[in-house]
Order: sequence, then structure tokens, then C-alpha cells
Amino acid sequence: MMRWTKEQSILLKGPWNWDTNEKNVYEFMKEGAKRSKPYESIYTMGVRGLGDVTSPTITAKSLGEIVQAEQQILSEVFNMTNISSIPQMWCLYKEVGRYFEDGLRVPDDITLLWAEDNWGNAQRLPLANETDRAAGARLYYHFDYVGDPSDYKWINTISLQKTWEQMHLTYERQARRIWIVNVGDLKGLVSTG
Repeated sequence: MMRWTKEQSILLKGPWNWDTNEKNVYEFMKEGAKRSKPYESIYTMGVRGLGDVTSPTITAKSLGEIVQAEQQILSEVFNMTNISSIPQMWCLYKEVGRYFEDGLRVPDDITLLWAEDNWGNAQRLPLANETDRAAGARLYYHFDYVGDPSDYKWINTISLQKTWEQMHLTYERQARRIWIVNVGDLKGLVSTG
């Protein structure tokens, strides 16, 4: 909801915990939506834990409630009941993808943003019933990755051929509107031939 991860510990009143601090977390997210209202934005729906890691308190049930609350925030901030014209996405990254696999669904006007596996392989390609959704499905791809099981920042670990293959697969499955690439530090490829 247009809040920077570090703002959680600096500006949020109380803990980053929906179960015990729902009112303050709601207001924190609402402030982010208000602040970004004048700008062209894609709102990321759902949450992860403090610092963008797995949360010990978020469950599929609470995540569904949070997405409903975030859509309510957009409705309030933009003063409209039909918010389908506001770009929204749900990044199915790490544990969040497992909630989807276990049956959690979001409204049709939220784009499903599938992530690759941190090694350049699309974790999952959109199915026909997902590409037929109003907001469709898209891809989040890492050229730069910091986290388990291994960081890669300073070497070129993903070949351009593999990137083309994976992007082409998602393109053929109609995942075309949003492609987010985590670039990190730019570095050139060195030719040995």
C-alpha cells in the first residue's frame, strides 16, 4: 500500500501485527494510499512480515481479511465503490504463493504477480482461468537477489538466454501487462570470445 519497509519500524504505532494492532496497521496503510493518490501507481495488496520476510502471525485467513481491508482503503481514499480501475497486484512470492496454492483467492480486479524461484525459473505459469481474470497474471523476476538460500549481487548468474526463455513462456501465457524485474546494481556482461 505504498509504504516503504523501513517505515514500519519508524512510523507505525505498535507492532506490525494485524491480529493485535489492526487499527494502527490499517491507518498506516491508508496513509500510504493517501500519499500516493496523486501519482500513477500500482498498489501491492497483501502483506508479509516486518522487513518483508515470512510472518509468524499471518495466516491465509488473516491475509484474506487484509486484502479486503486494503480494497476498502482504496475505496475510501479514492472515494469510489468500484475500484477496478485502480491498478492492484498481489505478489505471490515465497510463502504468499503457498497461501494461493492452498486456496486463498483475491478479487478478480487484482493482478496475480507470479515470482520466479530466485534462480531464474518461473515458479508457475498462469493457467487459462487466471489469464481470463479481469486483471490477469504477470511476472516478478530477479536479476539481483538478497536472501535465502543464496545472495547474488556481483556476478551474472542468470544468462540472457534463460531470461528470454522464461519471459517468453509467461508472454505466451498472456502474462503481459506487468513485468517487474529486480535489477539491483547494474553490471555488464563480459564477452570471452
